[in-house]
Order: sequence, then structure tokens, then C-alpha cells
Amino acid sequence: KNRFKKDFSIVNISDLELRFKDGDDVNSETLFKVNLIRKPNANVKILGNGELKKNLNIKVHAVAKSAEDKIKKSGSALEILSKQDSDIEKNN
Repeated sequence: KNRFKKDFSIVNISDLELRFKDGDDVNSETLFKVNLIRKPNANVKILGNGELKKNLNIKVHAVAKSAEDKIKKSGSALEILSKQDSDIEKNN
């Protein structure tokens, strides 16, 4: 086993398009509230399946290259969080 391996909750671009409105914040807590992930403090990775036409504020831990391109093309804001950033958010 690799003890340095990080487990991610996977979300597709198409899920963001269906579940969020224009201008919404997308992070582990909001993804949990719309039942796209199982834990509110999970590490989240966005994959590039589907299209994104909405302008969202996305804060996740990892993004596939194809998803990053689609997010930027839609005009959405993207911030890649480290594990420490999410621990700080959780404690506030």
C-alpha cells in the first residue's frame, strides 16, 4: 500500500452543470449538500465529462486537465486547495 496516496471524491463537470446555478460556490460542503459526495470534508477532484456553461466559483483539491480547460472556457473561477486549506476552512 502507498501511505502517501490521496483518496478523492470524484465529480464530473456534467454534475456541476445540473446541480448548481450560475454564480454558485462549489466546494466540498456544497457538493455534499447536493448529494454529489458522501463526506462534507472530502478531497474533491473534478473530471472533464460533460460541458459547463454556467459561471461558478469552484474550490476543490484537484482538477483533470480537460476539466480545467472547460472551467476556464466557461468563465468560472477555479481555486485548487491543499489539504491544509480545507482543514483551516473546517475549523473556522
